Amino acid sequence: SVSSLNQDELMKTAPRSTAEIFRALPGIRAESSAGGGNSNIAVRGMPLSTGGAKYVSLQEDGLPILLFGDFDFAPADGFYKVDGTLDRVESVRGGTASTLTTNGPGGIINFISKTGSTEGGSIALSTGLDHDDYRAEFEYGGALTDTVYFHVGGHWQQGGDYRDLGFDAVSGGQIRASLTKEFENGFIRVNSKWLDKADATYMPQAAGLSGDEVTDSIAGFSATNDSLHSPYIRNGRDV
Repeated sequence: SVSSLNQDELMKTAPRSTAEIFRALPGIRAESSAGGGNSNIAVRGMPLSTGGAKYVSLQEDGLPILLFGDFDFAPADGFYKVDGTLDRVESVRGGTASTLTTNGPGGIINFISKTGSTEGGSIALSTGLDHDDYRAEFEYGGALTDTVYFHVGGHWQQGGDYRDLGFDAVSGGQIRASLTKEFENGFIRVNSKWLDKADATYMPQAAGLSGDEVTDSIAGFSATNDSLHSPYIRNGRDV
């Protein structure tokens, strides 16, 4: 089966991470509790295995982000950051996907970027209401000549302190650009991307057990609001 999400549908998902977009795709189960990456992504009818996205190929403009579904604690969703440069998301699920990519027997999820064929742009600023998080993003595209058009955009984010870590869990951003030359029977497009962004990875939290009841806290630690991260181990952050 094939599904597509346009810009209006993407905005409705209000994604805090790449994997949260997948929840709007039929037949895709996405668990994005680990933060900005390292998500568990499964396709209906196939096992979740040991986590990650072993049976799904994530692609950027038709090219695999990783040749494998994931590596240990580094699935492909950690290497793609969503912002205003994304035009739409297309997915193919089922056996057809395995004929179009490597390591994608469950499905393909393809992120299609804006190209500037439609002139215009946007600026977005956001901040956390009950936590420290600041993000700015922009994108703009348009025609240079009758047959040449461009698009450029990106974002920068600092903070991401959804839990009290004692340091900025999210820091960095990306810039993306493309230049397209159209011909009578086709086109040539050059894409570039600079990505330098760190996201804290949240692993399973400590919880208490009282009789047969699992409790949220042990010894003053809240599994809902606190974190095992601290400034003393911040250099051990993952993707």
